[in-house]
Amino acid sequence: MGKKLIVVGSYSRKSESGYRKPNIKSHRKLSKDKITKGEYFEDVKEIKLWGEKLKLKKPLRLKIEYSSKDDIYTVSNEELGLHAISDDLDNALYILSLKIETLYDVYVSDKSMELTKDAVRLREKIKEYL
Repeated sequence: MGKKLIVVGSYSRKSESGYRKPNIKSHRKLSKDKITKGEYFEDVKEIKLWGEKLKLKKPLRLKIEYSSKDDIYTVSNEELGLHAISDDLDNALYILSLKIETLYDVYVSDKSMELTKDAVRLREKIKEYL
């Protein structure tokens, strides 16, 4: 199975000629220069989950940070409680996509569990996006 990736702006996996534009677009361009200056916010309109490109019902705001001291990227969304950390931005985005898939599978798809009030609120938030 191929790597699942959330694509932000025009940043994608590195090719021999540099960073190539993905076939999933956001409304802004994300460059490593912007990220290396601290934190950066990006509204993602489409993501790739379960091997398919999905258009979100509303943009998902991601906070992207780079720590030059530790040489790590952090990608997060506080509303859904999502956080991913890696020494590579693509890998952090990949981890975040796996977490989104897991949240959806556990809180939306699985109807067998009785959810707490907080879990019901989280399920409704997830459904606002997917």
